[in-house]
Amino acid sequence: MSQSSQFSSPAVVASGKRKKAIARAVVRAGEGRITFNGYPIELHPNLRVRAQLEVFRQATVPFSQKVDVELAASGGGYMGQYQASIYAMSRAMYKFFGQDDQLKKVLLEFDPHALSGDPREKEPKKYGGKGARRRFQKSYR
Repeated sequence: MSQSSQFSSPAVVASGKRKKAIARAVVRAGEGRITFNGYPIELHPNLRVRAQLEVFRQATVPFSQKVDVELAASGGGYMGQYQASIYAMSRAMYKFFGQDDQLKKVLLEFDPHALSGDPREKEPKKYGGKGARRRFQKSYR
């Protein structure tokens, strides 16, 4: 437990949202392991998510090597889940390291929405068409 005494708290939980996806991150003192929905990121079945999470780990390398992160995401698609988990992980790490200015600079350089979240949502479908803006084709004959 001597390692966790230098940090602000033993474990920090934070959440993030993107479109319909919601993610929860638990950050604890550790050796730099990241698990996403039960998979270590080195073994995650989706190659794009695996690559993007590895990029995040490399971008935050002095900080990410000191913590273990557990991510759980649900809802939406795989990229929405990935982005929601990045927001959750960023908030949890920022809180875990006592709101370090150097970490904040690294996170905002990686993603401008890392600490605040991305407010954009899918535009709702309207009547008279297949989607938000698309209309059904008109026939004259």
